[in-house]
Order: sequence, then structure tokens, then C-alpha cells
Amino acid sequence: MVKKVGFVIKKHLLTGISYMIPLIVAAEICIALGQIFGGIDVAENEGTFDFK
Repeated sequence: MVKKVGFVIKKHLLTGISYMIPLIVAAEICIALGQIFGGIDVAENEGTFDFK
């Protein structure tokens, strides 16, 4: 019984991780595109939005 509970918990955790991986990759791609098109110091340039 204990092994079965551990298996179920492991299955749920691995399923959650596998659903989160595409979201993390998409977020990293968005960050990379923002740095490519806007630059790292985009907030310090004139004519940009200041979110401070």
C-alpha cells in the first residue's frame, strides 16, 4: 500500500513537471526576444516606457 501511494505521488509530480516545461521554455524565448529586439537596458533609453 505504501509503495502504491508513493507511485501515485511520483506520477502526479512528474505529470506536473511535464506540463510546466513548455511554459518555462516559452517564457525564456520571450525573454530572449525582448533582449534581442529591445536590448538589456531598454528602460534606460529615451522614448521607452519606464515601469519603475
